[in-house]
Amino acid sequence: MPISYRSPHKFSVGDLVCLSYDEYRQYGYGIVLWSHSNGEYEVYWFSDKLIDVETAFDILPAELPTEPK
Repeated sequence: MPISYRSPHKFSVGDLVCLSYDEYRQYGYGIVLWSHSNGEYEVYWFSDKLIDVETAFDILPAELPTEPK
């Protein structure tokens, strides 16, 4: 299987994110609190109520699911 490379997303403080490898969003959502110059981000995870340092490759922009009308 070939390796595919993607350019990491540039996040801003306040962006809603999820883990890139969490397909079913079981880990939940987080919000970017701080961005470091080395490309890492401090993310507050709502489900754990903890702050973790994540790389731009580990997180993706997220949107809250919408309910059908």
